[in-house]
Amino acid sequence: MKYLFIMILLIEVSNAAIAQSAITLKGLITGSETKKTLPKASLQLDQNGRRLLNTVSNDTGRFAFNGLRPGKYQVITSYLGFKSDTQSVVIKRDTQVFICLQSESKQLGEVKIKAPITPMRINGDTVNYNALAFPTKPYATVEDLLKILPGVEVDNDGNVTVNGQRVEKIMIGGRAFYIDDLRKGTQSLPADIIAHVQVFDSQSDIARLTGVKDLNHTKTINLELKDDKKNGFAGKVYGGAGNDGGYAAGGDINGISPSRLLFLGASANNINNQFNGTENNLRGGIAGKQQSADLNFNFRDDFNKKLTLQLTGMYSDDQINQLNSSDQQNFLTDSSQLQQQINQTKSNRAMLNIGMNLTYKPNEHNYIVYNFYYLPTRSSQNSQNSSGVTTQKADTAYTASRGNNGNSSVYNGYSVNNSLMIIHQFSKTGGSLTLSFNQSSGVNNQQTHIDNLIYTFNPAMTEVTDQKQFDPVRNENYNALIQYSKPLSKTTGFNINYNWNDDVNMSNQRAYGYNPQNGLYDIPDTLTTNNFMNKTSRQQLVVGLGGGSSKSGSVLNYTVSLAALEASQQDDNLATGVSLNRTYMNWNPQATFAYQNKGRMLRITYSGQSNSPTIQQLKPLPDLSNPYLVNIGNPALGQSFDHNVNGEYLFVNAGNATNFQFDWNADLTQHAITASTTTLPGGIRQVTFVNINGVYHINAGASYGFPLLSPDNGTASIKANLLYGHDKSILNGDANTTQQTGVNGEFKINYHAGKWLFIESEASLNYTGNHYSLPNVAASKTLQQNYGLDINGTLPWTIMTGLKLSRQFDHTKGLPDQQNNLLTAFISKGIFRGGAGQLRLSGLNLLNAKAAINEAIGSNYILISRTNIPQRLLLLSLVYNFSEFFKGKA
Repeated sequence: MKYLFIMILLIEVSNAAIAQSAITLKGLITGSETKKTLPKASLQLDQNGRRLLNTVSNDTGRFAFNGLRPGKYQVITSYLGFKSDTQSVVIKRDTQVFICLQSESKQLGEVKIKAPITPMRINGDTVNYNALAFPTKPYATVEDLLKILPGVEVDNDGNVTVNGQRVEKIMIGGRAFYIDDLRKGTQSLPADIIAHVQVFDSQSDIARLTGVKDLNHTKTINLELKDDKKNGFAGKVYGGAGNDGGYAAGGDINGISPSRLLFLGASANNINNQFNGTENNLRGGIAGKQQSADLNFNFRDDFNKKLTLQLTGMYSDDQINQLNSSDQQNFLTDSSQLQQQINQTKSNRAMLNIGMNLTYKPNEHNYIVYNFYYLPTRSSQNSQNSSGVTTQKADTAYTASRGNNGNSSVYNGYSVNNSLMIIHQFSKTGGSLTLSFNQSSGVNNQQTHIDNLIYTFNPAMTEVTDQKQFDPVRNENYNALIQYSKPLSKTTGFNINYNWNDDVNMSNQRAYGYNPQNGLYDIPDTLTTNNFMNKTSRQQLVVGLGGGSSKSGSVLNYTVSLAALEASQQDDNLATGVSLNRTYMNWNPQATFAYQNKGRMLRITYSGQSNSPTIQQLKPLPDLSNPYLVNIGNPALGQSFDHNVNGEYLFVNAGNATNFQFDWNADLTQHAITASTTTLPGGIRQVTFVNINGVYHINAGASYGFPLLSPDNGTASIKANLLYGHDKSILNGDANTTQQTGVNGEFKINYHAGKWLFIESEASLNYTGNHYSLPNVAASKTLQQNYGLDINGTLPWTIMTGLKLSRQFDHTKGLPDQQNNLLTAFISKGIFRGGAGQLRLSGLNLLNAKAAINEAIGSNYILISRTNIPQRLLLLSLVYNFSEFFKGKA
């Protein structure tokens, strides 16, 4: 507790010092000849060559920079028709300056115009954020910048979503990069080199080159760099050690030039990656105790206008020791069961990823794109589990079973992918012809040892499993596409394509029981041995039409397409000689409508898609790895078909950070693949998969973002979401309808005072309730509250300090309440020239929380699980940030 007290005291003292010594620099801007004040002039405040703040003079020509510290600053002023002016100012207390701009005698075309900062703009499906309008704390990364942009969310694992849609790609200056992991970019690139963040709908290479848009629901982020940050490099190195043998070390570098991009990164730690130069994953990180090491490489070279090469490489080695305890309540028609278990798992995984992208444009009418990926993986796992099931019937409770099981497995496999795309654009007609070929294959070899012992009390019986399984799985996929696109007029276009796909999955699982006479595993087990092959072939013909119009600042776009899809599925049980064949015919319509006008955007899309069952859902073998949950595939399982409608309305005030968004989604699944659960004696659940109708979901949400006091002080946002789900399953042979209702609310504040104080806080409330159609099955309800506070401050003498606190409260009907509190804090001292280095003391999990808590609600159960996390850690580290940017070639 003394470490916690010392760090909190340091933080409180530093924040008090910041509040007591903030200084205001204000002034008045006039023209030299007219002596009239100049409204809406652009001002920039620099210190030691580093941009700190931007503002705009008001209608009377006055301006102010708040929250400053004593020191020397440069005020850069620009205004249309006047020469730019730079004044050096030394301040020790509140100071006022007068700026008089000289008239510009050059022609208008030669004048550099700096417009007032506009936080956001909408152009078609693109939302453009001006990074200068969203100041970030010192040494912030792109991830820190994304977290404070309206509508953008970054979770604790670094995954990014925009307005609820996943970001799958990051580009730099319109150039694709980080092609295997976008988090390399968000967590390594410094925020202060970014001028604009653009977010738009993701498009495939075919869509980008032919102009025929994809109807998907993922996003791409493009990072536009500042003019003086487009040629150079930036990175960091760090190393630290702490109590109980904790350590973290690593570094990364991004090299940027007009023709090349380079990323190199390496790290090693045994603290769940909670530190990578700054405190990372501050809500506890990955559950369990993890030791990891990785190497990363990305390279892009635009050799000339014809040839571009991208290379990626990654190697990682992870070891995890995880201790998990859980309470799961299962609802039956006449009773309920409480299953409590403790599980310890030790695992190791090593993975290599090698990729290449080659784009060749021999002339303006032809494109050739080739991709190659190779991913070998090896892993091992050992787990030991103790379980007990208690049955509650009316007012009587009794022990149904107790058991122990152990699983160990060794996995080796690889996957490889090759794709080739050729596009020819016709000069006379304006049309384009696309040919695309794709091949992928994978081999997975897994050897598993299963050792289970379960004793059931009603009826009294003992189940013993002691066997070894060998399961080689192989998959092959081939795909070919031919597409023709042609403009019909200046505003409309037509496309037609034919797509063929063939997919083969094979599993030759063999199981042998233990032979006590010779001590070998040589007794064949026919129940869990099978040779199974699944073949799926698809042929799809798509006809599409797209167009749009633009008038008086309004833009209207639409696309419609209709696909005829024939799918055939063949399942061969090679062990028994039984074969099952099915053929499906589906119509797959898709449509999108988008309207944009003066900061408003409305978009509605519809899509239909068929989904085939996986080989795990098909092969008729029991999975005995969890003796309390036995899954058995169903070879008669058919494909499902999803209908999806979603809409989005977005309003942005171009003059400040005010924005409003309303989005909704509805889906309906025909022949949904769902679980059929049978409860056996002792609380053992046996699950197979069936097709069923009547599954649909509806959700809608709204959010409102607005500036705090003024746009220069940060933003706040309010969000609310409603959900209704109608799911179906089978429980002990009876159909069970689950109606799920959910209500979510969230409030966030991002406040900053100059470059000296940054505060982020959030509060959220999430309610979920399930009601079941089966009699005597009680409704399940869960309520979760989350609160977070993140404070960062800068003191004199290049000292920085901060803390992050998160609190979680969980209340689930029928199970004990849970809470989890996590506190992280740091203090650092700048060293070396310009404070580029930091001597940093970090306190991780200072409240010494024992576990991470998760909740889940299913079709007839509720589950609370607790998993160990690293305990309190004090880490002393040295961090060095470096960058250098050049003019011209370098």
